[in-house]
Amino acid sequence: MFLEFIRQANSGPGLSLDLDLLQEKWKKFSGWSEDSLFCPLVEREGLLQASRQARLLLLESRCRRTGAAEGHNLVRFANLPAFYQEKSYLLATDALEAADYVLKNSYRLQLPPCTLVFSFSEKNFIYSGDSLGLPLAVLSLSQKLLASERRFHFQYSREAAFTGKVDMRGEVLRIAPEALELKVKAVFYSGLSYLVVPSANLKEARGFLYSLLARHPWRKLELVGVDSVKDILGQSRLCQKVKIPLMAHLSRTMAPLIRRGVLAILVVVATIAAFAIISKQPSCHFWKIRNPVILELHNSSLFARNPDRQLLWVFPLRRPFKPDSLQQNFVDLDGDGEEEILVSGDYLSEEKISSELFCLTKSGKILWSYQPGRRMKTLTDEFSNHYLIKRFETAAFNRQSHEKSVLLIANHVTWYPTQISLLDARGKLKGEYWHAGHLGRAALLIEDLDDDGWKEVIAGGTNNDFQQACLLVLDPRNISGCSPSSGNPDFQFAELQAGSQEYYLLLPRTTLNQTMGLRNYTTSIELFREEKILEITTHEFSKAAPCQMMYNFDFSFNPLFSRPTDLLIEAVKELVSSRVLPPHAETELRSLKDRIRYWDGRAWITSPTRNKRLEF
Repeated sequence: MFLEFIRQANSGPGLSLDLDLLQEKWKKFSGWSEDSLFCPLVEREGLLQASRQARLLLLESRCRRTGAAEGHNLVRFANLPAFYQEKSYLLATDALEAADYVLKNSYRLQLPPCTLVFSFSEKNFIYSGDSLGLPLAVLSLSQKLLASERRFHFQYSREAAFTGKVDMRGEVLRIAPEALELKVKAVFYSGLSYLVVPSANLKEARGFLYSLLARHPWRKLELVGVDSVKDILGQSRLCQKVKIPLMAHLSRTMAPLIRRGVLAILVVVATIAAFAIISKQPSCHFWKIRNPVILELHNSSLFARNPDRQLLWVFPLRRPFKPDSLQQNFVDLDGDGEEEILVSGDYLSEEKISSELFCLTKSGKILWSYQPGRRMKTLTDEFSNHYLIKRFETAAFNRQSHEKSVLLIANHVTWYPTQISLLDARGKLKGEYWHAGHLGRAALLIEDLDDDGWKEVIAGGTNNDFQQACLLVLDPRNISGCSPSSGNPDFQFAELQAGSQEYYLLLPRTTLNQTMGLRNYTTSIELFREEKILEITTHEFSKAAPCQMMYNFDFSFNPLFSRPTDLLIEAVKELVSSRVLPPHAETELRSLKDRIRYWDGRAWITSPTRNKRLEF
């Protein structure tokens, strides 16, 4: 049959085969192997990298454990041209991820990182496409088991060839039909009995096979369609599971453990002896300067340094932070006399960015983390879960408590809404308040204004619903709900109750702001404790420098007076004289405090009023 096959192949339009070479290769298509398998690859040539033909290559692999300094899977190609290695490395990296995923989810194995070296049976060969992913994945799976010295590993049939693209979950994806036709032809004119292809390509592959069988009906080649790497492991004709006897496994694995145990005991004894010697020498107490004083951002890690700029420890991040977004605070949250480290930043992302707050010990151990925001809906719109931490502060809100809480202000990446979160010392969310606008970084004050033993939260910004500067006061014992609404469905939060704010003020817009700007906003809140005065500053217009209004309130939020800055007065006078603004734009500046509006829980009024819906 073999001679008839050669005669038919050379006489037809199929591949031209060398008899001696094929006879030698035909003998190799038998048995099982854990370190090699066959894969048909499409050869490319010319400037346009056009498909030339498919060739059957033997892919071989060797694996060893990765050193502790590397800490992740590594891939090497022994005989691949340098200019073609990048794409192959990407395929191999996905294949390793797929192998790890199958082992973890199907066999509950979390194998350590390793280094895999792949090589092809031919050197000067340039291929294209993603179909090498499946052979790399199944070969990596067996090699990782061998390198990790597990009780079992897999061997693959030398009578089968494998082709297909894989993703990081081990799913086998479709390949191009043009390449598939060449691959079917290459395997057909070989000594293999099986060709493993993606299930999505099985129908096309059968069509190509039937056209070849029309010329060579005596050729026996079976197509096997698979949806995932796991499907291959379950077919005895393609893969067999090799188990190592228990005693042989123990003799191989326990000897290194015994050596390591003895070494560990020696290290412990030496460490105890060294510590006893050092403890008697005060000059050698290096731990006395182990307290970090600053965190620095380096790519995807936070470096903790002491006053002498020595590196103490490194905290890894999920993704890099934006360099200008890092905020940090060293504070004793739980009152145990030891400071914790609060640090936050905005993650770098090609899409919408988000922030995260971490609480760390002085030794770099994470205690808790918090990501602000959640998906929010108004009656007409929906906001994604992408919020940026503008500012966080810590305070002992209760005069009788030694523990501090964390107050955090986060704005949505599209400017609004804003979430005010209150966390306890253990990172648990105690309350949150949603504001239909933007709250500024500088407009925040935490102070006990009414002298009741509890510090209030005073925050300012702008309200997008009313297009005005705003000021709100929250009691830390009850932070919930959302800001007052005008009834506009664009700014009404679905499924949120009325806000628990003690006070909510809308500061009037000057005629200048109404004419030249979109809205005014609160820029700063200053406390004059001796005079018991709060000074609120709003931004009205910018011309070379900010033009601002200043409002003074007592601690019950009764307006004392309002006054414009000199720059605002000059800007208004200039625009009135040029008839851009009406005459009353200048006279109104001293009486704006009479147009401040207060929310009493039911309606807007002009007299200073606390929220009447509150029960405390």
